[in-house]
Amino acid sequence: MSAPRVEPRFGGTGILIWLRLTDLRNRLTRGERSWFKIGVVTTFGLAFWGGLFQLFSEAFTFLSSQPDLRRDLTQFLLSIFFFFLGLMLVFSNAIIAWTSLFRSSETAFLMASPVREEHLFVYKFLETLWFSSWAFLFLGTPLMAAYGRSLSLGPGFYLGATLLIGVFIFIPAALGNIAALLIGRYVPRLRRRILLVAGGGLLGLALFLIYQILTMRGYASPISQQWMRSILSNLQVAQSPLCPSYWVAGGITALAQASRPSEFVHGANLTVAAAEARWDVFLYGLAIFANALFFSTISYLLARLWFFESWCAAQASDRRQRFPESRAREGVWNAAFFFLPARLRLLMLKDLRSFVRDPVQWSQFLIFFGLLAVYFLNLRGFAYHVKIAAWKALIALLNLCATSLTLSTFTTRFVFPQLSLEGKRFWLLGVAPTSRSMVVAGKFLFCFVGAVAVSEALILTSSAMLQVAGPTIALQAASTVAICFGLSGLSVGLGAIFPNFREDNPSKIVSGFGGTLNLILSLAFVSTMIGITAYFGRGMVTEGGEAANWKTGLAGGVGTLLVIAMLAGGVPLALGLRAIRRMEL
Repeated sequence: MSAPRVEPRFGGTGILIWLRLTDLRNRLTRGERSWFKIGVVTTFGLAFWGGLFQLFSEAFTFLSSQPDLRRDLTQFLLSIFFFFLGLMLVFSNAIIAWTSLFRSSETAFLMASPVREEHLFVYKFLETLWFSSWAFLFLGTPLMAAYGRSLSLGPGFYLGATLLIGVFIFIPAALGNIAALLIGRYVPRLRRRILLVAGGGLLGLALFLIYQILTMRGYASPISQQWMRSILSNLQVAQSPLCPSYWVAGGITALAQASRPSEFVHGANLTVAAAEARWDVFLYGLAIFANALFFSTISYLLARLWFFESWCAAQASDRRQRFPESRAREGVWNAAFFFLPARLRLLMLKDLRSFVRDPVQWSQFLIFFGLLAVYFLNLRGFAYHVKIAAWKALIALLNLCATSLTLSTFTTRFVFPQLSLEGKRFWLLGVAPTSRSMVVAGKFLFCFVGAVAVSEALILTSSAMLQVAGPTIALQAASTVAICFGLSGLSVGLGAIFPNFREDNPSKIVSGFGGTLNLILSLAFVSTMIGITAYFGRGMVTEGGEAANWKTGLAGGVGTLLVIAMLAGGVPLALGLRAIRRMEL
């Protein structure tokens, strides 16, 4: 009788990580990844990183002009930054963890392998941490680099800040995985309702904060010291000593003070001040590490107790909810798009039904665009409509920028992976009595029509609340249509060029090469379109109203916007159509 096999602690996790790294190495060495494509993404990524670095540098340069308030104000702003990013990370980790643990085909395969459930959970935990936190690191590193540059700090500051941020991201990751395990353990049949309640709670909290800001209408000037104090007082939760974001911000500012005490303390013993700052860094770092270790341990222990049972319950309760069909709704849809071929209308209707039946998509859509709508409807509470024409045009342009950036995020997150999510069922569309080109065209039109309907409503609401001039409204309306066309073409076209039919997790699809390239190109496209709108719109309106040459500016602006949109959206869409036609199924 052979002796029982003793598996080393976390040995299963190490084996799974080694297999994943081996697979990645084989993909790179066998030419499954184009170095040219990697170079393009790296170039655009570095350019975007540089833009963020320059933006943060300008902000810290402005704060340097107020040396008495710099440390407190910097720590406060850093606390807000890490607080809101931490909240988003918790929900992002919870959604990705649920999909990865209970809906992934890889997990189902590994559950039949001789790997302990808790080791599989640790492997998925690290995978979730990477897919959810890379964007956080991408935003945090230019912030830290700009802060260090503004104070001329040494390498020790960057190393310490990297360690603080790197340990901090384990806290929201652990909380998100704990939430996924709790939902899988207790409410496997009510997970959609839980997501809806959580989304409604977030929306209610955001509306409450907006209401608190809008109640401050009695001030003579909306941008005043009293107004700013009232806003900052409503965000004091980020400064709570019990909040991890406060520890990160405090540790980073203490690191800066330990490196350059003369920048923070005047007329005192600099050696003592540096020693006290180093002690603060140790305490803040210890608090972050202890909480990250605590919540990670809790998630590991819960996985040992519940993961197998929760996974089985999730598979057993995988019932497809039935949605009653309505001929009246289908009739309205056909009447609205009567000018399109019947097959194209059916494909668009299919995507609409898929969108409605996925609460993850439409709940996030309603939250973000709903917040923009609430803000635009209450613009007069800030008294912007009584300002000069140039000021109102600037606010309207910023609102267009916010709407476009939000739209670019949603097209990358939800439109780009649409073709890939067809998965192994894509061959059904290939043998259907329609062409593959019409399948891609249906997804493009569905995205374009929906984007135009929502974005134009928001932009026109913003213009009406601000009472901007007619030429500005026309230019921004045309810019909105052009941006919607470009973003729709980019997302659908690149989704067809870089499909991933083997993955059923949209977060992983978006985190791949094609999704990253789509995000970078979308941001670059939106930035270009906003710059063109600002360039042609600056001379169309004067303080007295419309400028004499507003027709020339409007014609030039609309023409330039349409040409760039046709190139940015049409070229990827054409390449995507060609790739789909040549694809072997």
